Amino acid sequence: MKKNNILVIVFLVILSFGINQGFAQTTYTWNYMPPNPPFWGFASNWSPMGVPTANDNVVIDVGAPYPTVLNGYAVCNNLIIEPQASITINLGGILTVSGDMLMESDETGTAWLMNNGTMTINGTSTVQQYIEGTEYPAGNDKWHLISQPVASINSTAVFLNCYLKEFNAITGIYEDVGPDQTLNTIMKGYSVMNTYYPGATDSKTLEFTGTLNNGDYSINLVNAGEGWCLVGNPYPSSIDWDNAGWTRTNIGSTVYVWNSAAGNFITWNGVAGDLTDGIIPPMQAFFVQATGNNPVIGVTNSVRTSSPQVFYENTTQDLLSLTVTGSNGYFDKAFVNFNSNSTVTYDKNFDSYKMEGGETAPQLFSIIQEYKLTVNVLPEITETTEINIGCSCGLSGDYSINAEGIDSFDTSVRLLLKDIKENTTIDLRKNAVYNFNYSTDDETHRFILYILSSS
Repeated sequence: MKKNNILVIVFLVILSFGINQGFAQTTYTWNYMPPNPPFWGFASNWSPMGVPTANDNVVIDVGAPYPTVLNGYAVCNNLIIEPQASITINLGGILTVSGDMLMESDETGTAWLMNNGTMTINGTSTVQQYIEGTEYPAGNDKWHLISQPVASINSTAVFLNCYLKEFNAITGIYEDVGPDQTLNTIMKGYSVMNTYYPGATDSKTLEFTGTLNNGDYSINLVNAGEGWCLVGNPYPSSIDWDNAGWTRTNIGSTVYVWNSAAGNFITWNGVAGDLTDGIIPPMQAFFVQATGNNPVIGVTNSVRTSSPQVFYENTTQDLLSLTVTGSNGYFDKAFVNFNSNSTVTYDKNFDSYKMEGGETAPQLFSIIQEYKLTVNVLPEITETTEINIGCSCGLSGDYSINAEGIDSFDTSVRLLLKDIKENTTIDLRKNAVYNFNYSTDDETHRFILYILSSS
């Protein structure tokens, strides 16, 4: 070999080694270290210590608080946000991902992201959503209400081997969505169920690929039948039903979210309900009820929330919650509250209609005239306040009713529950749990709730 050829080879080896050393790739894992603020730019919040560069991969591991991108730049190569973990980009913050981004989901939860600044992903963005399956053909139906976090998807690509349905507001019936359909109506809700054969994987992780929804969205609805409309959270982050950034034109005050563990819808009307403080999870579809012509519902970025939430606790004055539970574990809740601005009849600004749940789940509700109410708000407590309570169960058997929120009433207020069938009245202050037997032949109007003022 000639001498000059040897020199060229040696030069190329040295050059190659120098390039690799200068652009060595590291995987940085979020490892928040107090008392630092949880900012992306703090080197000691990462393992190994340092701030990721555009050539480095990043993993946001579970362990709050999660990183916030402040004013200025944050960069990385590939980005993985693990289930329950998150990233927040503040106004003025810029996050550039030169590779791909994956937001993971499993049985413990789903990753989320809130972008108030600028985010650029040069590769592919993928958002996962874990759904529990149901065994074919013996398993119980396990439907999930879902909404897409990207502008457009293909029905087969995302929901392969799943049943996918859309809700027809005019007929009140779920209808099949065909294969290879382009789904591009942001804020539209769908119902999906994954079925599996015995011995196969009992869950599925849906994957949505595309540019993440960010900004203002609205959807025109239909006021027909009972007015029920299925819509969805368009963002890869939670949203707050109580935030002022909503547009709700001819829409009732209550949001209805399906809870498969309860076999029923859980609700929130701004004051009462069992949906945790009105927080709607990422990609969650939900029902609202149209109350007039040309109903419209819309969102702005301001409705998104990154605040950690705890299970709903009763901090509202004069709010009683009754929970009925069956032997199969399914349950339902009914709420009674008092507010001087409400009326004794149905009031769309305070009361919430009862939306029926699963066939084998117990149903509990107040009865006012022809209305069944999940939340019943009355103007005042009197010496003769009497509320008819309905109970309907698809299965005969033993059930229990548990009263919560008793301490939110003045100690002078009497709280009594009468079982009409058994002609038994219990003092809820002395015994907050009532056990009873139910037959599918029983009358729907099973109980009377007395909330009585001694003044």
